[in-house]
Amino acid sequence: PHIAFTDPARADWLWRVDAERRLHNIGGRVAGASGRDASTLEGLPFTDLFESGEARDRLAASLAQRAPFTDLVVHLTIDGETRHWRLSGRAHQDGGMRGVARDITVDRQNETRAARMAHYDHLTGLANRYLFNERLRHATGADGGPPGSVALFYIDLDDFKSVNDTRGHLVGDRLLREVADWLQ
Repeated sequence: PHIAFTDPARADWLWRVDAERRLHNIGGRVAGASGRDASTLEGLPFTDLFESGEARDRLAASLAQRAPFTDLVVHLTIDGETRHWRLSGRAHQDGGMRGVARDITVDRQNETRAARMAHYDHLTGLANRYLFNERLRHATGADGGPPGSVALFYIDLDDFKSVNDTRGHLVGDRLLREVADWLQ
C-alpha cells in the first residue's frame, strides 16, 4: 500500500505573475487553495487576492520592484473564513515573478491557542498569574516603560474550600466561572 507522509492541504504550491503583476498560468493547487476557479484567477492582480493592510502593501511593493521576498504572511478571506498564507517570491527572466505559497492558518490558530493557554486560566477565562505579573510590570514601569498609577483590588472567596468539600468540585468550578463572569 502507498503511504503518504505529507498532508496535501499543507503542501506548498507555486504561483506566477506576469510583468503586470497579474496571475498567470494558474495551477490547480493555487485555485483550490484560494477557493476560486483557475479561469477567474487568470489575469487577476495577485494582490487582489489578499486583504488590505501592511502585508499586502509590502507584497505590492516587492512585486512592483521585482524584489525577492521570503516568508511574507498575507491574509485572505475564503468562504467567510480568514486564511493566512506564507509567500516567498523572486523575479523571473520573463519580467514577472514566481514563488511558493503555503496556507499556514492551522499553524496560526495553534499559536493563538497556545498563547491563550499560557496567559489565561482554562476554567474561568481570566488572566492567570503570569499575565497578571506581566501587566503589573508594564503598568508600574518595571519593564522599562513609563510608570503609571496602579490600584490593586483583591477578592477572596471565603470558605471556598468548604464549597468543594461539601458540594463537590463541579459546583466549585461552576461558582468560579460565575464569579469570573461577574468580574468580567
